[in-house]
Amino acid sequence: VEGKTAEANLHVWEHGRVVELLVTEGDKVAAGQVLMRLDDEQQQLGVALAEAELARIQGEYERLVNGARKQERVEAASTHRAKLALLERARLAWSRTSRLRSDGVVTEQEADNDRTTVSQLEAEVAAASARAELLAAPPREDEKKIASARVAAAQAQLKRAQLALDRRQLRAPLAGQILEVHVEPGEMTGPSHPEAAIVIADTSSLRVRAFVEELEAPLVEPGMFAEVRADGMRRAGLGE
Repeated sequence: VEGKTAEANLHVWEHGRVVELLVTEGDKVAAGQVLMRLDDEQQQLGVALAEAELARIQGEYERLVNGARKQERVEAASTHRAKLALLERARLAWSRTSRLRSDGVVTEQEADNDRTTVSQLEAEVAAASARAELLAAPPREDEKKIASARVAAAQAQLKRAQLALDRRQLRAPLAGQILEVHVEPGEMTGPSHPEAAIVIADTSSLRVRAFVEELEAPLVEPGMFAEVRADGMRRAGLGE
């Protein structure tokens, strides 16, 4: 007596210890249903790390696209204006020092100090101006492409981690009935194990495979009715 499909001998994808067996012999299962799980603590940690990394990179991408916060742009503009004011005051001081130096009122050292202060503040003004412009400018296309590629790479890493976790599970390849279970929780199993972990078949309809004598074979025609007797069922009082 056979099911609608041939028996499927199921092996897990990877070697490992069985931590959960979710079916017993005779159970009806749906296609894709998880039948058993191997130890997968390491794979779960891999998924968690990949999810965290994806969240971080997505946050960086959104920050790039949205630009700096308003408070940051205001702060940068204020810093630039403050540096300009300091530069203007230093230039005025340098101008007075230059006139007094020609009259011999101030020393050469004092004049050098004022001139150096002007040069330093000019550099600071240029830096503050560049930062204010950077925060106000939209992201360049090359920056967006690089950030988008990083997001895609992180998504792929997460998918790979999820696949590694899924390979620690044995799923039903079809809707059917569990015929045999050859593993127990705590046992080791793997793809190269000589015996299938679980045997399944589609028993939604049954058929009988029977031997027909060679001389009687020509008498068999399509559509003929056949009577099947199962000795074990008759002895148990279940009929034919």
